[in-house]
Amino acid sequence: ITSRKILLAFIPSLNEICDDFVELIRRKRDSNGCVKDFQDLANTVGLEIICCLVLGRRMGFLSGDRQKNEKFGKLAEAVKSTFVYISRSYYGFKLWKYLPTQLYQDYVRCEEIIYDTIAEIVNEALQEEQQQCSEDDVRSIFLSILQTEGLDTKDKIAGIIDLIHAAIETFSNTLSFLLHNLSHLPEKQHKISQEFDSVNPVTSTEMSNATFTKACIKESYRISPTTPCLARILEEDFVLSGYHLNTGTVVICHTRVACQNEQNFRNADKFVPERWLEQVDENQNVYKLDEPGAPLVLPFGTGRRMCPGHRIIDIELTLVMAKIFQQFEVEYHSELDTQFQFLLAPGTPIEVIFRDRN
Repeated sequence: ITSRKILLAFIPSLNEICDDFVELIRRKRDSNGCVKDFQDLANTVGLEIICCLVLGRRMGFLSGDRQKNEKFGKLAEAVKSTFVYISRSYYGFKLWKYLPTQLYQDYVRCEEIIYDTIAEIVNEALQEEQQQCSEDDVRSIFLSILQTEGLDTKDKIAGIIDLIHAAIETFSNTLSFLLHNLSHLPEKQHKISQEFDSVNPVTSTEMSNATFTKACIKESYRISPTTPCLARILEEDFVLSGYHLNTGTVVICHTRVACQNEQNFRNADKFVPERWLEQVDENQNVYKLDEPGAPLVLPFGTGRRMCPGHRIIDIELTLVMAKIFQQFEVEYHSELDTQFQFLLAPGTPIEVIFRDRN
């Protein structure tokens, strides 16, 4: 799924999805240009994108179909709730390990909704699938997963469900934070629009050259990551800052705190995407700013446990930013409150104003 060949083949379909997303924003705006509860729309486009990539077909979640919207609404709520329940299960005495507590029952109910809904989507795609698709076609991903030997079909479908499940909430949160970080910086929005001008469809060349857009995405990862900390279980004894930690100890690295520390980043509390770009001094010498904390920006983890979806979401965000800022100037109409739900997520409904760009 994360191979360059597959992702390049996916860009035309992603262009179509992002164009439909822009039209959905237009339909949902009120007379003042305000979209209420923007995260619902972000969830919707996130699901459409990951389903199209994995299943090789458009599922129609951006079409306004009432039945599909109701189905997706239940799925999105269940996905959000599972992260809340997982977070709550981490603290205090874990009675749920021994008895089916209310927390456990609520979690199971949400997982059943997620499994049943996504399984229905997968089975619908399976029934429609034609066996004649070329090797470089995005649709071949679905077939290649289902045709993999050594795994039961149920396990394969469960893997697809896990992938779709994980992609929905993380994309939605990341997009919401990114727009918030840019909402009070119209000059940076304009620079993003200039990188893509009026190009449509956006090609891999424009995306590769969009250095400022990518810098904005990376800076948003730094200042408001959806995954604010990394957890690892030590495989051997380890001495950390003079403390001896035994094998099996759970170590949590709070990267968000570290990334907002002035010892690691200049103006750490400011959204400054230029910190990631090459600079030119008065003698036309090219250099990069020395940011000691640069290695701490790890939105997808690191090492063997690194999230395999990092290339996918970078392409998604770059193209969504291109399409949004080609068409709109963006302002947040409401304060952004965050809460920890195992992931970092908006704590209140989001209202975003989309004004047509002249």
